[in-house]
Amino acid sequence: MTRGAYMFVLLLMITFIFSTGFVDAREPATLYISPEGKYTGGCTEFYPCREIGRAASFAIPGDVISVADGNYPPFTVENFRGTPDKPLVIKAAGDNVKVMPADGAQSSPDNITIVQSDYVILDGLQSFGAPTAAVRLDNSHYVTIRNGVFGGNGRWGIFTKHTNGVTIVNNKIYGSLKEHGIYISNSGDKHIISGNTIFDNSGSGIHINGDRTAGDGRNVTADGIISDVVIEKNVIYNNGRKGGGAVNMDGVQDAIIRNNVMYDTHGAAITAYRINGAEGPKNVKIYNNTIDMAEDGKWALIIRKTAGPVVVMNNIIFSRNPKRGIFSIGDRKSIFQRFGVLIGNNELKDFHSDHNLYAKSDYLATTDDNRTRFGLWKWRWTQNDVKSIAVDINDVFVDIHNRNYRLASGSAAIDQGIALDDVKEDVADATRPQGARYDLGAYEYVP
Repeated sequence: MTRGAYMFVLLLMITFIFSTGFVDAREPATLYISPEGKYTGGCTEFYPCREIGRAASFAIPGDVISVADGNYPPFTVENFRGTPDKPLVIKAAGDNVKVMPADGAQSSPDNITIVQSDYVILDGLQSFGAPTAAVRLDNSHYVTIRNGVFGGNGRWGIFTKHTNGVTIVNNKIYGSLKEHGIYISNSGDKHIISGNTIFDNSGSGIHINGDRTAGDGRNVTADGIISDVVIEKNVIYNNGRKGGGAVNMDGVQDAIIRNNVMYDTHGAAITAYRINGAEGPKNVKIYNNTIDMAEDGKWALIIRKTAGPVVVMNNIIFSRNPKRGIFSIGDRKSIFQRFGVLIGNNELKDFHSDHNLYAKSDYLATTDDNRTRFGLWKWRWTQNDVKSIAVDINDVFVDIHNRNYRLASGSAAIDQGIALDDVKEDVADATRPQGARYDLGAYEYVP
């Protein structure tokens, strides 16, 4: 047999093995996808597949699907059961792998769908123009989405429902036309959203919703709480023109929001509340963020219907809206005032804020949904922000006009924070502290 004939027979055998599903005995392998591949390909290096979905259909735990640069149709990973040490990795081999409808044709509302699957990693993929979501996770757990670009999608960049352990890291997510950049819904716990750039979404940059119901009025088995959430080191800007804001959380507990930069937000920067969730916020830590609200923005932090502590420390927060300010705590039904003087609030028992920096001109709080607004001195009667400072915000940053929020030399934010066990570094991975004490905001001053 000639060498050419031998190779041909070998390829036929490989193709038969993959296409018939007799793969249980094989070791994990690299499967190859290329725009020049065949729809019936064996997904080998010499005989690549044309579609990502084909390789996913017979992948086993530990496989890596290597995708060459090019445009690919939408695909689904379904009923895949990976393990922590043997996930399915779908990885871009270059920097131009795009999953999107071809010539406007769309076979499904979402471009990338992971359903009833565990331990899947999407690495370096790009996805645009989906009618609904660029990436949808449905009843799939411990999925990682990293190093991707998702833009211009009809409703969401990344959407999850009834999922646990989602990690979304180092992505660019922008331009969702109707709603949010990232939407975590229908309960599910243990999520990490880190190092992403999230911008120009009509709704929230990040929206997290506990959802006691599935949205159709029927009771579901979910507990209505999303817990163990880390939101860190993200840059989130120009979101919320149609509602929402930078980070919106309904029924979220045991969460930390740290080292984020949020600016030009048209809703609220951080909202923690209960509408659809089973309970309101509890054990929520808001540490070392830099927040610059847009001129049409709402109150920077809106806190409603707490079920436990909400703590705000080491932040820089200011508002460009002269009619709004920093904190909106509770609503008109929860206020206790006498002759216009703040004496208490149902929500204030769970709320604590201190060691922050504000602009001199900012209102610090409202406790009746903006009917009454308080400055720093009156706000301190609640024992909040006793050690916080109010300064000329123009002297704090390197270049606030060009949205450079690194601390300027001599900034009032330097060495003004307190040590926090949950914050060991800054948004740029610099160790804290660099000086005698922690600095305020997302950036530690590095000479």
